[in-house]
Amino acid sequence: LQETQSQLRESDTRLQDTQAQLQLTQQDSQQQIQELNQQVQECNQNVQQVQENNHRLHETVQRKEDTIREQQAQIRHLRSQIDTSHWVVSNEEVEMTQEIVGKGAWAEVKVAIFRGTRVAGKCLHEVIINDHYLYLFSREVSKYLYSSERQVIRNNYITGKLG
Repeated sequence: LQETQSQLRESDTRLQDTQAQLQLTQQDSQQQIQELNQQVQECNQNVQQVQENNHRLHETVQRKEDTIREQQAQIRHLRSQIDTSHWVVSNEEVEMTQEIVGKGAWAEVKVAIFRGTRVAGKCLHEVIINDHYLYLFSREVSKYLYSSERQVIRNNYITGKLG
């Protein structure tokens, strides 16, 4: 009987040790779970912040795209408003010669005959003839026509006599 009681005490002691270890392990596990829950919560907050930033950026991009579309519409409108009727002449009225007066990055100025008068004629290079460069050319000519040096420019650049 004493031996059985001794065995029971030993078993009881081992059981208490095991229970103590289990309790420590459970406490450690609960602490780890709390830490993981806190990390998950921080990650969720970060995700929310990223989503909010993404939404703000998307709104900013939308506003900028709207602004670009509005500006493009304004540009198209302004381009359609350029009045070229006062300086554009028919090809039949101008006879271009091969005599080059000057060269630039996007055009040559040649001697031309306009209604019997020698004038300077600007010829755009073939490789750049497109809507954009025609617009720039129209804007340039219109700017010179309305400048304070209108007569000088007309006489020396657009429709003036040469020589």
